[in-house]
Amino acid sequence: MSSPDCGVRSLEVPSLKAMMRIGGHTELRSVSLFTLAGPSACAHGVLDPARPVGLKSRRPRASGRRPTTLLHHQISLVALAVITLTASNPCRAIDPQPGDWETYPAKNVVMGFADFTTSSQLDNTTIGPVPNSHLDTAIGIARFMHFGRFAGHTFGLQAILPFGTLNNAKINGQSVSDASGIADPILAVGYWFIEDTARKTWFSFVNFVTVPIGTYDNNSALNLGNHHWQNDIQFDVTKGFLGKWTIDVSIDWIHTWDNTEAGTGHQTLRQNERFASYLWLSYDLTPQSTLSVGYAGLYGGAQALDGIRTGAEAGEQQIRMTYSRFITGSCQGLISFSHDVSATGQFKQDFGVLLRVAKLF
Repeated sequence: MSSPDCGVRSLEVPSLKAMMRIGGHTELRSVSLFTLAGPSACAHGVLDPARPVGLKSRRPRASGRRPTTLLHHQISLVALAVITLTASNPCRAIDPQPGDWETYPAKNVVMGFADFTTSSQLDNTTIGPVPNSHLDTAIGIARFMHFGRFAGHTFGLQAILPFGTLNNAKINGQSVSDASGIADPILAVGYWFIEDTARKTWFSFVNFVTVPIGTYDNNSALNLGNHHWQNDIQFDVTKGFLGKWTIDVSIDWIHTWDNTEAGTGHQTLRQNERFASYLWLSYDLTPQSTLSVGYAGLYGGAQALDGIRTGAEAGEQQIRMTYSRFITGSCQGLISFSHDVSATGQFKQDFGVLLRVAKLF
């Protein structure tokens, strides 16, 4: 995307879009399978058989055995008070938007985001679809970035603070209390190996570290914090072509450390490695405005509580559309829409909208 002249050319650093991996939507949420059976469903770590859930397992029925339900097949085996079914990506404040990895002259960028999503389908890989489920999110993000030069290339440092509410939640028809507060903050460092503005070619990486100090209660069905460390490494290639077209391709490897205070507070929630891919195709409508269509995919991330699979994982395929415009030479506005084509082991998003304002100085 072309940018208006900001009046400074001594330092080639990321544009106001650069390293703003706040894309698509931000979903900071976890839900509890415990809520499927109601608040008194668990006694001494095992769900009360008198309160069956009535959701069939995906596993075939064995000959001569009683029908397999979530109650008898999954929960009684896990023997826990609360199973945390964490969403595939607890904080999507680091998804890339189109052109986020180009470089433009600026030293600092301050951004504000408002992100809203609604979801009406919940999937669990063990029991299948969980009917009559719903979740809305309203998330704000404050973000600061500082850029400089090292060894002849641009580097970037940033801090991200998500906050907001999770509301109107239902699991299998059971209402779940809202959650609000601060999510886990994120610190990041990035580096550009190639930044050829003349040929519109950029190759870069960033490492995001999520610090587990957000709002978290292991007895709550919904949480904005996740109570575990997380590291996300992303590589990105951005290439302009045919004058007004640009393509962005990004891949992520996400490692999550264990949450040792999950469930009853003395259980260990473990999540497998996750991988993500992002693709944006953009067209410059004017030198100040760009229209983009994109895809985001998330894979892996199966969870287990004390070694027992919870049915939560990170399967998601999403389509996106973004419009961005420089309001002034140093201020940009952006709006992005998103929709999940499919989701496995988590909520499927019906619709999401992200608003972003950024200021260079």
